[in-house]
Amino acid sequence: MVPVRFARAVGGTADPTAPDIDDHGYTICPGGPTEGPSVGVASGALIRVKVMRDRMGDDAALFVTIADASVAAIEFPPVGTALPAEDIPADATNVERPADCVFLRGGASNGSSRSTTLTVHFGAANGPVVAKLAVFQHPVLVVPMQLHKVTINGLAPRVSDASVLQIVAEANRILEQAAIRLQPLSNIIPETITGFGLPGFVNPALGEHVTLLNTNPQPAVLNAYFFRNFFDRTVGLANAPRFNPAARTGFLFATEFLGGGLMDAPFAGHTMAHELGHVLGLEHFGNGQQGPPNTIREDIWSHRCMMFNRIIIEPNIPRSSPARVQVGYGQRANGSIRAGNLIMHKQRTGIPLSGEIQTIRSGAAQRLFVP
Repeated sequence: MVPVRFARAVGGTADPTAPDIDDHGYTICPGGPTEGPSVGVASGALIRVKVMRDRMGDDAALFVTIADASVAAIEFPPVGTALPAEDIPADATNVERPADCVFLRGGASNGSSRSTTLTVHFGAANGPVVAKLAVFQHPVLVVPMQLHKVTINGLAPRVSDASVLQIVAEANRILEQAAIRLQPLSNIIPETITGFGLPGFVNPALGEHVTLLNTNPQPAVLNAYFFRNFFDRTVGLANAPRFNPAARTGFLFATEFLGGGLMDAPFAGHTMAHELGHVLGLEHFGNGQQGPPNTIREDIWSHRCMMFNRIIIEPNIPRSSPARVQVGYGQRANGSIRAGNLIMHKQRTGIPLSGEIQTIRSGAAQRLFVP
């Protein structure tokens, strides 16, 4: 029985101040505490997590403590004060404090990731323990990024430079849980490609993605190319040397759906963060690419993951259901369900690459994004 648990503090698209919770099993977190789920916070950043009263009424007094405030400090509720069971409105000095939310501030960076434990107590600050949360604090890693706007056979993408920068901002809202930040260079380089099969389209089956990834890559930075469409339902494609040694490291992303219509910024930002994950060492979660076929998953937890291989979750896909698509990230304007943006801390036996944050932070530190 779980009397209380932890959850993302908001619904809808990614919010850097309300990260998702890696709650898949009470197993050991490499480099951190052994109990409970986990959450990430960048050094100096403020986040909030929600305490869900699954088997405990609003009248039960719950108190939170932190083992090491130098790693992450509790900014709310005040020390020795119970979690409020009702929302506290914003005032002249404080933001709104939603009911049962704990506000945590990442401590000063000491150059490496650190962890501590947040504990929920019943009745008093030293009362019985009813839940624990591993809190990982990470120093910020910056990935410099060169954007390339690609005209193919005379057809350019129908998005402004400002809109593309908004897509980068949306990707950073997702990557904040791993304390990774894309930093686009001030200029977006226009590129002109001729000789592809169709104007505006990239067809990976013909190797056109390799041509694009080898087009004017800038040294010492991540190169990202955007254009109108792929030939199929693909929306993004990344390369690292282990995938295709003939192509430069970097990624491509379309700005329109195959059937027409521009992607909204949260959708394209998810694509960008997902493709960066590939560049930094991650593979698709849940579809068997990381190991034996029995790693294929279609459950709610896999649908919450940023590296799941679909970014629209449909109730009629194999082994899915209407219940399994309710992952809390909202819907697009046409009603389709958005997949989640969780990047996992916890390393799970039998789930290869489940310790994703450690992997991509290592990749960023090693500058695997450089062409």
